[in-house]
Amino acid sequence: MKKEEMARVNLLVERAMAADPRLSREKKREKLEKERQAEAKRKAEEETAEAERVAKEKQDAENAKKKTEEDAKKKNAKQLKEQQKKQLRKAKQQFRKLTMAAYQAASPNDSSDSDGVWDDMEKMNDDVELLCEKLSALELDSLSEALGGPNGLAEVREVAIETAAGSERQSLLAIEARNRARKEDADKQKEAKLAKTSAPWTKDELAALSKAIKKYPAGGAARWDAIASFINNLCKQEEPRTKEECIEKYNLIASAPAAKDTTAAPADDKAWTEKEDTLLQDMLRKYPASMEKNERWKSIAEGVPGRSKKECVERFKAIREAVRGKTKEMW
Repeated sequence: MKKEEMARVNLLVERAMAADPRLSREKKREKLEKERQAEAKRKAEEETAEAERVAKEKQDAENAKKKTEEDAKKKNAKQLKEQQKKQLRKAKQQFRKLTMAAYQAASPNDSSDSDGVWDDMEKMNDDVELLCEKLSALELDSLSEALGGPNGLAEVREVAIETAAGSERQSLLAIEARNRARKEDADKQKEAKLAKTSAPWTKDELAALSKAIKKYPAGGAARWDAIASFINNLCKQEEPRTKEECIEKYNLIASAPAAKDTTAAPADDKAWTEKEDTLLQDMLRKYPASMEKNERWKSIAEGVPGRSKKECVERFKAIREAVRGKTKEMW
């Protein structure tokens, strides 16, 4: 019963709502509002699309116009350049022709020839080609007109001399500029070398110099190169010493009085003797590198009286570095 009653009530409500004019008007209003909004949206989209189309057409037109103008400018520039080349070729041909005609027509007995005109045709051709290379079409036309006058050849000759002098001055200026640049570079290198040479010697460098002097006695091959290499390898300076610096410092120390020589490094009391070097060589051959490292060097040191394992290792490394540097080792 309840279902039937509810169905009947719903039917009555639907009929009442369908018959109610207010509800009908509201539904109609909502429908019209939706249609209005849809139409407004459609128009807005159409207007946006139209604006984009117009803007694109305008931009395309501007780009096409700009391209047309640029093409026209390039074409005009090319035509102008070709025209100038043509005018220059024509001016050169006319100038050569008129100069040759005036030269051939000039009287060889004319005293003015010896003062202002060429002595032979080869010199004349050289000057003509110089002017054709350096002058513009307008300047060549002006000279061609001058050739019709009584002093035309003399004027051409004078212009050629001035043009050649100007070219020579430019060449000289360029040469002088290059020479100045080279001199400045040489001065900078010299100053840098002097600054480097004047750097004071440290105690470690002086001690290394003293050792190297004993290690590489006079008469050895490339002695001072080996001494400089020894000092640089031992001290690891930022600015390595050159052999010239080593020679200069050695001469300074050697020439100073012994009592006043406070810069020289003290003599190395433990310098290796020839006998010790020979023993070290014998021990190196006796105890090969295939042995355990510590045991090997301990055995080698025992075979060199008065020398520790550390001293033997350092001596061996020094000898090896000298050999690698292709420096003759003095045992």
